[in-house]
Amino acid sequence: MSRSRLDACRRCSPGPVGLLAAIALALPSGSLLGADARVFTLAIRDQRVDVPERTIRVTRNDRVELHWSADEPTTLHLHGYDLEVEVSPERPASMRFEARITGRFPVARHRHRGGHGHHEPVLYLEVHPD
Repeated sequence: MSRSRLDACRRCSPGPVGLLAAIALALPSGSLLGADARVFTLAIRDQRVDVPERTIRVTRNDRVELHWSADEPTTLHLHGYDLEVEVSPERPASMRFEARITGRFPVARHRHRGGHGHHEPVLYLEVHPD
């Protein structure tokens, strides 16, 4: 490569700091170099979530990760935050978000029977003020 092309490439290169910044912006919320997140691992078995209490409580502005597994394919929707994932025995899924909206929100299984969608809450997310 000629010296002038090499100099041009160096001028356009973001350098190590710019490269790290670009990688940090591309990472999903809550996974940036050990950022504090409220992590919940949840399993759906026989159409129910295996947790003693059906309510998850967090504080506004918490980073939240809901890691899902299931014994049959299903679609999960976190109402209020409009997050949806498809989960199956072969494909666990995660919802990652910052809890900016306070209130009580259902996480529902979406199934379609006879042309009608059924929304069955499997648990609730409560986001409390600071």
